[in-house]
Amino acid sequence: MTNGIHFQSPQSNVCNDINCVNKSPFVGEVPSLECDWSASVGVCENQAKAVAVVPIPARRTTLRRELPQVVQLDVELLGSCSMVSRRGLLPREHARVDSCCKTLTLLACARLPFERYMRACRQFAVAKVAYGWIARAPPLTLSKKLRSLVRAGSGRIRAASVWLRAAWLGGGMHLDVFATQLVGIFSLLQWSRALTWSTCRGSPAHAFDSWLASHGWDRTAEWKWTHSDSGCRLDFSSAGDIGQRQHVVRDAWRAWCLRRHMASERRDAQLDCLYHAAGYFRPIDWHATRKFAASCAEARTLACGATFSPAALGGLIVLPHVHLGWLH
Repeated sequence: MTNGIHFQSPQSNVCNDINCVNKSPFVGEVPSLECDWSASVGVCENQAKAVAVVPIPARRTTLRRELPQVVQLDVELLGSCSMVSRRGLLPREHARVDSCCKTLTLLACARLPFERYMRACRQFAVAKVAYGWIARAPPLTLSKKLRSLVRAGSGRIRAASVWLRAAWLGGGMHLDVFATQLVGIFSLLQWSRALTWSTCRGSPAHAFDSWLASHGWDRTAEWKWTHSDSGCRLDFSSAGDIGQRQHVVRDAWRAWCLRRHMASERRDAQLDCLYHAAGYFRPIDWHATRKFAASCAEARTLACGATFSPAALGGLIVLPHVHLGWLH
């Protein structure tokens, strides 16, 4: 239930976003119980702003008969949108995406140097849409769309690999790496209490585990995962350093991007030189690679696979204005 309450007293008190979760089958009793509790502590409820969300269809139908004015399929709590049915983006999320896209378009007109442009995109554009993903991951199509706008504003490189570019330059700002936010939340919670494991849809633990599984991680136990391509391990069974855990997730995500590149049909899809005999990618100095790629357009062209070898050129129908590079 969401409320905004003001009442006159020697001390002015304001209470916003009163939220309660109740698993009782008697869902119709929850609003009255909430009002009784509020009255017992001296808070006056604003019933006009009450919202009830019920995940089970049968109980939702029952509650809609009793309280039709409060039952909804979606709710927003502290900026995070949640819905109890399959959905796309909600209006508030669409507004954030539109605002992010407009900012990226404006930044593209500023013609900033590459590194300053990327920092500005992260601080002023992607930050508008990067928060609020708690119980679900942002759609990969949305992540690709925003990343495409960033690439276009920085000067798109013809024939570059989207996955190589994501691996070298996207770890700190690609929307798909939303799991680093949950890593921070879980790590902070561990300082006050033990984490509660859950496989229920709509829970942060389920969203985190599903994202890890879709990006090459294997769960070995509750709150423990391993990543075969990078050799990384993630363990939330005990408290740990937030920054180090986020760094591990980003490194594994970069290895996943390299794997996606290898699964493509590009002429440079084979990265055997980076692959270790033990079954994972060799340690890569990501910082040095990013620094090299940011040094000039030619370096980015090379790092992102936008150059053509003589062998590839031999089978290419050459079109006007195709950029070619030669490696000696």
